[in-house]
Amino acid sequence: MLRNGVGRSYGVDYRTDGTVINASTPSSPGWASSIPAAQIRGTVDQLTAYFLLERQLAQRGTCAIVVPVFDGSALYNVRFTDIKSEVLAADSYQNFAGQTQLCQLVREEILRNPGQGEDTYQQGKVCMLPSRQAI
Repeated sequence: MLRNGVGRSYGVDYRTDGTVINASTPSSPGWASSIPAAQIRGTVDQLTAYFLLERQLAQRGTCAIVVPVFDGSALYNVRFTDIKSEVLAADSYQNFAGQTQLCQLVREEILRNPGQGEDTYQQGKVCMLPSRQAI
């Protein structure tokens, strides 16, 4: 995969006992992850962070959650907060009608491997459909 113009191969193995194994392939000779294994224990991948947000919203009705993430190169928290609830009406752009929750997300760096051109989003917004059932 190309990311920021550099070939990458990411692999993170999340074990059931909480152990996290970084199986990413180095992007250049001499590259090695500087993030200790003990610090990535208990983290999740980026996609799981969004599943946890969905669960938080279903169970508590709020986006307010901080999720520790390890993506194979960087260790960071994703902080989700509420922006607003809104009822959407179907229109020519989209067919969904119903309650939504707009959430702010902010990436809070803990550790990253320097000089690897790994920068990604720092903040953004996500529109969620609140579920009435706990996930």
